[in-house]
Amino acid sequence: DKAIYIEMPWSSGGTLERWCSVQMENGASTADTETVLQCLGFFRQVWSAVSFIHANDAVYGNLALCHILLTSDLRPVLCDFTNCIMPEDSAPNRTYRSPEQAEYLAPELSSGSSNSQLTKASDCYAGGVMLAKT
Repeated sequence: DKAIYIEMPWSSGGTLERWCSVQMENGASTADTETVLQCLGFFRQVWSAVSFIHANDAVYGNLALCHILLTSDLRPVLCDFTNCIMPEDSAPNRTYRSPEQAEYLAPELSSGSSNSQLTKASDCYAGGVMLAKT
C-alpha cells in the first residue's frame, strides 16, 4: 500500500470562513473595496492550488471556506484532502455527503443520485459558491 504524506505550514490565521465572518461582524460589505480585493486575492490563490490538482488529473472534492486555512500573513492553504481523488484511485466513483457542506455541492451531487460522483466540474461549482460567499 502506498501512503500519502502531506506536510502543511502552521496556519494560525484560522479558516477563511471565520475570516469572512469577522469581516462582516466588523462592518465590511461588498462596497468595501479593500475587503473585496483581499477576498479576490484569496480566491485567486486557492484556485491556483485547485488548478494544480486538476492539471494532475485529480479532484479535490472538498472545496469550502471551512477547508481553507490562513497563515499568520493571511496566505490561504487548502486542507482536508479526505475526498481527493487521485488518477490512480481504485475507487474513482467516490461520492461525498456532508450536511455541513451541502451548499457547496453541485446540483447533480446534492440530488442524491446513486451515480453522482465528485469531478473537476463539481470542484468548479464549489469554487463558485465559495466566491459568492466571500
